[in-house]
Formats: sequence, structure tokens, C-alpha cells
Amino acid sequence: MNTSSVAITGQPESAPVCEGDEVTFTIIATDATSYQWQKDGTDISGATTDTYTINSVATIAAGDYTCIASDACGSVPSNSATLAVKLSTEITQQPDDINANEGEDISLNVVATGTSLTYQWRFNGANIEGADTATYQILSVTVDNAGNYDVVVTGECGERTSDVAVLSITTTVEKLTEYDINIYPNPSKGLISIELKDFVHKDLYIEITNMYGEIIYNKQLVSLNKKETIDLSGHAKGLYLIKVFNDKILKTKKMVLE
Repeated sequence: MNTSSVAITGQPESAPVCEGDEVTFTIIATDATSYQWQKDGTDISGATTDTYTINSVATIAAGDYTCIASDACGSVPSNSATLAVKLSTEITQQPDDINANEGEDISLNVVATGTSLTYQWRFNGANIEGADTATYQILSVTVDNAGNYDVVVTGECGERTSDVAVLSITTTVEKLTEYDINIYPNPSKGLISIELKDFVHKDLYIEITNMYGEIIYNKQLVSLNKKETIDLSGHAKGLYLIKVFNDKILKTKKMVLE
């Protein structure tokens, strides 16, 4: 016969926690001289105090936890406390760089795991309105769509930002020469050539800026109707703006470094 005088006055509480977090179960029992925590009815080795802590919860830790409080005359089991483990937010497949021709449809995709996930795609660091699913599609791309894309994935257990995916748009030389500027190759691996055709203006400058507006190249042209070769291989991949200007004119063109 169980004649234990142990009385449990504080029961362990159920706890939904995120994977990797710490969790502690506690029991308050009067007159108890020993304790044994159990998971799903099986004793947990070493869990013999009035508290049981898991420092970094893994999904395998999910289950029902009870504590047996005992004295010399018997034992009393606590109520069961359920540990529910929510998956941490992780990106398992990054969006890929894309090289598309003008007018093509493209899709950027991300694969993530977690709990109650939401998505926010960004273009050159700015949120894209309505781009809130795992796939972002652009119909009939233009040169204005060229640049850096990433996605912020948010869940109940954290936030992750994907790698940057560069969208490069291939244009024809005829399209470029509408601006009296021939830039090639575009996209480029680093070495680019700029041809200025039929310019009659003097004191021209070439200036190249990154997507943050920082000037990475600036040079005055000493002759017209020439080809200028520039090495940008030491700079990050992404969208750049090339300007040819003086006090009377300003010609601009986008260029993608991949």
C-alpha cells in the first residue's frame, strides 16, 4: 500500500518551444525525498531533482514528461507535461542566378523549413510589394529588372535571409546604341568595354556607381570616338550604373557584373 505523505502542489507545465531553445520542467512536492523524471513513461537517466532542463531542444525531445516524487513510504506521479518542438527557420535551397533575354518570363525560388513561414522578396535591398510566397515571378523581363534579388524567410522560430541571386538581362547591341553607348559584354564577368560613338561633346567623364550609389570608377576621357576598357573584377557581382556626362549632357546605362 502506498502510504506516501508526498503532496504535489506545483505541476510541470506543457511547453511549446523552438528547436535549439532551452526548456525546464519543474515540480513542487512537499515531503518528497527523491525525484525521477520520465519521458513517455521511461526513466530519464540522471534526471533526479525537482527540475529537469534540456539545454538545446531537438525534435526527438518532443513527448510527454512526468515526475515521480517519492518518500520512504511510496511515490506520487505528477501530471503529464507535453513538450512540443517547433522547427527552426532554415533555408535549404537558395535562389539561383538567372541570365535571361529581354521579354522572357523568369522565376526565382527558395525552399525553406520551419513553422508558420512567411516570405518577403527584395530587389536591390528594397521590399517588393506583393512578393510574399516562396516563388517570385517576373513576366517579360526588361533591363530595369536586372539586379540583385534575395528573400527574407520568417517563421515562429527565427528569420533567415537567402543568398543574393543576380538577374542578368541580355540586350542586343542595337538596343544599347540607342544611347550612343555600346557596353559589352553585358552581363560581364569583370572586364567591360565601353565604346562611345558619334559623340561631339568635349570634356566627357565616365563614372560607374554600384547599387548603393557609391562611385567605384571615375575618369575623364581624353579623346572621343574611342573604346575604354575597364576591369571591375575586384567588385561584387550585382547591378551597376554607367554614366557618361559633362556639364551639358548625361547618358546612362545599366550593367550587370556576374
